[in-house]
Amino acid sequence: MTTPPIPPPPLKLIRFFGPGVADEKPSKELVGGKAYSLMTMTQAGLPVPPGFTITTQCCAAYYEAGKKWPAGLDGELREALKWLEWHTGRKLGAAPKPLLVAVRSGAAQSMPGMMDTVLNVGLRPELASCSPNADRFWGDLRDFVRGFGETVCGIDFDQMEAAAGSGTAEEQARHALAGFERLAGKPFPSDPWEMLSSAVSAVFESWNSERAIKYREHHNVRGLAGTAVTVMTMFPSERSGILFTEDPNRPDQGRIIIEASYGLGEAIVRGHVEPDIFCVDRKTNAIVEKRANTGKEACVTDKEALDLATLGLRVEAFYNTPVDIEWGIADGKTCLLQSRPVRGLDILRSVPKVRQEEIQRLEQLAAGRPKAAWAVHNLGETLPAPTPLTWDIVGHGFMGNGFIKLYQDLGFQPSDRVLKDGFLDLIAGRIYMDVEKSAELYFKDLPMEYDLAGANGKASEVLLDRPTKFNVERAGLGFLLKLPLTVFGMIRAGRVMKKVIRTGLEELQKWTLPAFNDFVAKSRAKKLGEMSDDAVLNEIREREKIALNQFGPELLKPGFLAAYYVGRLNSTMELVLGAAEGRAFTSKLLAGLDGDKTVEANIALYQVAKNEMTLQAYLAEYGHRAVNELELAEPRWSEDPSYPKQRIAQFARATGGLSPTQLHHKKKEERLAAEQTIGTLLL
Repeated sequence: MTTPPIPPPPLKLIRFFGPGVADEKPSKELVGGKAYSLMTMTQAGLPVPPGFTITTQCCAAYYEAGKKWPAGLDGELREALKWLEWHTGRKLGAAPKPLLVAVRSGAAQSMPGMMDTVLNVGLRPELASCSPNADRFWGDLRDFVRGFGETVCGIDFDQMEAAAGSGTAEEQARHALAGFERLAGKPFPSDPWEMLSSAVSAVFESWNSERAIKYREHHNVRGLAGTAVTVMTMFPSERSGILFTEDPNRPDQGRIIIEASYGLGEAIVRGHVEPDIFCVDRKTNAIVEKRANTGKEACVTDKEALDLATLGLRVEAFYNTPVDIEWGIADGKTCLLQSRPVRGLDILRSVPKVRQEEIQRLEQLAAGRPKAAWAVHNLGETLPAPTPLTWDIVGHGFMGNGFIKLYQDLGFQPSDRVLKDGFLDLIAGRIYMDVEKSAELYFKDLPMEYDLAGANGKASEVLLDRPTKFNVERAGLGFLLKLPLTVFGMIRAGRVMKKVIRTGLEELQKWTLPAFNDFVAKSRAKKLGEMSDDAVLNEIREREKIALNQFGPELLKPGFLAAYYVGRLNSTMELVLGAAEGRAFTSKLLAGLDGDKTVEANIALYQVAKNEMTLQAYLAEYGHRAVNELELAEPRWSEDPSYPKQRIAQFARATGGLSPTQLHHKKKEERLAAEQTIGTLLL
């Protein structure tokens, strides 16, 4: 007669799952996504290893208490472990039938790969006699020591990898243990409870790891209490992997994707192995493609792959959505270790519809315009894929309206439709300039257009200058009547341009920049967090009006004039020296210039790497910048200094070669030498 299972103890901080056991109403916010999937799969009668979960509230309490376990957790964890030992008939890390557990993270919202997992907790050299496969045991112990050292003790994985060295599996495991003691300054723990409790704390710690914080910031994940900690019986997977009930890259293909390898599936998740691949037709349950990467033959048979596909569809039917499943096979039995919805399928499925809608929008924009064309705008270099908010404020408000006002300030007369609609469009998420409208930025009554057909592969350069081709068809009789006014406007624009060139720099330094800096200082002094929503919106509108529309055109003038005259210089040099040599000579004339903020920032990073400047001093000067700095959603370096730190580390590791300062001086010397020869070249 079978002994009925003992129900798990009623605990406040821990919930249970496993065959015949499940929380009646699991809450994803309380137990995290991983445990929620295990509990619900248990309810559905699917094969899941037994275990328990420490709630997300404990993680929040851990940080509130100064990184100390909340009251009662130690006792409840011991009770939960006793129940799991009874349920499995094994004892944690003890012969002759040792219980080994996986300690996994899991927040209410999936954060793949951002938090930590510790596998095979309880494994010790003393348990070698309990394993029927010595090589497998020592290999698992080696991997456990390396993983424990990295995750729990913060030891660099490459150092642990090097410590393991080569040799037999046992030799590598013993080398890893010795390396752990040397690198950690203490012996590897032999007490299974110490291993478990340390692993639980490590998972709590991973909630606020740098990568997890960045992930939450980047994906706007808010309002979560913390991570749950799931302790589940290690399934001794001989083969394991991942199954997608819909192809995450091609959902239109109707295929199930199975990835499989020997050992634990964690190796696939972390990208440490190249798995076998099976593609199974969802309708016919037939294998349509197979790639063996783990050996001459795949590590699972065709029948096992088809059985996995059928099991995956059962899980999908239960959740009523395509799922991503971690699975394992041992002794002919299959177990499910996790399931979650396949990420990004909704976006991929919407692509054909969105593409068609974008095509129709372009057709509407081009209606009645046989020469309609769009070209990549140079703004796309600094703002490659703007978010909607950024495009609305920076792309449209600043680079659209700001650019138009700049042209007006320089004496040009943009056409009525450019004033109304602008000349920049966001197409398929990228910034393009309407070529026809861009030609109307200068003189509205002068029917000029860009000659792209005669650009000889230099369309981007042609579009930086004024249009040069006269369009007779657009001229008409009205053109002749308006010609005197147009000529007057052209003369006036020339005078305005000369004045800006003569006095613009002085006005920028004496008036514009001080006024702008004063505006910035006053804006920064305002405490947005204490304002109402309406007040914040009004503040955004006011800043857009003043900073972007009033100061924007003034701050754009130097760049506009620089691009204009660089283009003229380049054209002159190409006429004199030929295309390739002319461009090279122009580049030499523009290199090594003093006052280049990008060069100065690079030199300062090098100084930080050589301890000649502090990172704080660097961020005080350049912290407002970012790699994609026109994107409003991009954190500034003062908010996220990871990129400067990465560059600093590269400079610190570099040996030989010229420093940024030396490189700048070299380019400056080359420029000065080129300047001495320019007169001779032009004669």
